[in-house]
Amino acid sequence: MSDLKKTAKSLGVKIITAEVNTVQELDTVLSTIPEDIDALFLTRSIFIASNARKIVDEAIRRKLPVGSSTSMFKKGATITYGVESFHTGRQAGRLASLILQGNKPGIVPAEMSDYFLGVNLKTAQASGIEVPNEILVRADHIIR
Repeated sequence: MSDLKKTAKSLGVKIITAEVNTVQELDTVLSTIPEDIDALFLTRSIFIASNARKIVDEAIRRKLPVGSSTSMFKKGATITYGVESFHTGRQAGRLASLILQGNKPGIVPAEMSDYFLGVNLKTAQASGIEVPNEILVRADHIIR
């Protein structure tokens, strides 16, 4: 978060964070979102994922785009870019299999997880947001 805030400041972007751990805290944060906010960003959290619909519904009501670094486009986030747990798990299983077959861990090549761009056009349209074609042609997943 400190790197994100530092980079945002250098770009002239102000970031406001809110930590929520209960539904009551989430309701309070959602009801007190400042009027001049341009977008919401959802961090990786089981709590956030399980309450994504509530967050997305408020964002739609406020006509705000929602972004995430996970595959939250499936839960309504407007745009996401990041790893997908299914693919990362499959990759980890394949690498573990190599080790279990007798390969020494030191010779199994390190790999980066694949990143995927997801767009939820239903949320974008409900929020009055037009997603540029340049983004759509690069998207790995689109919900229409």
